[in-house]
Amino acid sequence: MSQASIFSNPESLRKLITGLMIYNGISHPGQLLVYGTDDRRLVAAGLLGSLWLFVGLYLLISKRLTMRWVVVLPLVMALMVSYKILTQEPNAFAYIHAAIDYLLVALGVRYLRLIRPFEKAETRGENPR
Repeated sequence: MSQASIFSNPESLRKLITGLMIYNGISHPGQLLVYGTDDRRLVAAGLLGSLWLFVGLYLLISKRLTMRWVVVLPLVMALMVSYKILTQEPNAFAYIHAAIDYLLVALGVRYLRLIRPFEKAETRGENPR
């Protein structure tokens, strides 16, 4: 009996994505405890990053529409953080959040590709197995 990789099991992959989203949603506002609230851009990033917490918590309940947000939101934020890294003086959290965001995009795309046959079969009323 062979063990399936976490990257080939949709349910395990969804749990990993959910955990990363919740972690990111806590660490974005958490950086305000480290760096303070003097910088308006940092406060805005912390508040915007708290969206990850809500999306992650919603992933615990629903799988469908939310997973598409897992690809879109982190991609937009990762591009914004990458711009910040290139043009401003980033803090350590910027690098961590950018790496997690790009990872979330890749994992989200992988998840959507894994469940595509199931969604197509479900709309046709078939069993894909």
